Amino acid sequence: MYSIVYSWKSYKVHLPVLEAWLKANAGEGYKGNSADASLTLWFDDEPSEEIKLAVDAQWDALTEEGEAAKILLYENRNKAVESARAALLTATFDSLIPAERKLWMNAALTDEDKDALLVKFPQG
Repeated sequence: MYSIVYSWKSYKVHLPVLEAWLKANAGEGYKGNSADASLTLWFDDEPSEEIKLAVDAQWDALTEEGEAAKILLYENRNKAVESARAALLTATFDSLIPAERKLWMNAALTDEDKDALLVKFPQG
């Protein structure tokens, strides 16, 4: 195993978005991360110089404002889902938008579904 270690930024980093980027761009050898005193990225073998530079550039490109916006969107999506769940108690199935029907059936929600709920149930 090979690892790349980053010191934490002075602000919160939205790890799910970073992890999705890493899975899509860090090559097949990327195996995940461990987040404790530092952020450690794990690879099967040492990644190419190109991948290392791309990962460094992605880490360096994270800004406090951008990360705060991602975290706020994530929190607002979750609040919208909870608002929709509460509204399900008084709604009829025919009056529900597709994302609410998924909630009613306890099906998995995509980010697009959550965005639709966020439009219907604005947060903050």
